[in-house]
Amino acid sequence: MEKTSHSHCEETLAPRILELCRRQLAQSIPALMLPLYLFREQPWTVPGPLATDGVHLFYCPEQVTADFRADRSGRGHQMLHIRLHCLLGHLPQRQGRKQPAVLDARVDIRAGRLAEQLVKQDQEWYDDSDTATPLPELYQKVLQDRGLCRSVFRQGERYAVDNHAFWDPAVAAA
Repeated sequence: MEKTSHSHCEETLAPRILELCRRQLAQSIPALMLPLYLFREQPWTVPGPLATDGVHLFYCPEQVTADFRADRSGRGHQMLHIRLHCLLGHLPQRQGRKQPAVLDARVDIRAGRLAEQLVKQDQEWYDDSDTATPLPELYQKVLQDRGLCRSVFRQGERYAVDNHAFWDPAVAAA
């Protein structure tokens, strides 16, 4: 009985937490208000970070409430990161890649750095030239250079806050 009651409470609380985070983010970055409200929220039973297929915002209620208790700004940051992936066209670029982890790291760096700029957290670290090279060219360049590949993965870890599995239409449809 206790477990069911606790689960129901989190199922009710999680959408409210996401709404609060969305509102706070929209206040910080008013230009993103409309895109932030385009996601259709979809509860997901598997614990893990927020994720999207471009239409839905997948979330595990227990994970959202636990993460919110630990860090009140983290879900808003994840939502911004995910929406930037969508706005920058990253989702379809992952399809058919033999090494999706390389692309995941590169797009996480791009979305993460842009998010930092938007919320003005880390202006010194942003490298403007990074966004000049199209992702398909960067992907090939990274695959051909082991040192660059290691660097991309190290930097990508800093920005990896979401789950890219739903970018694959087969996973999203399941």
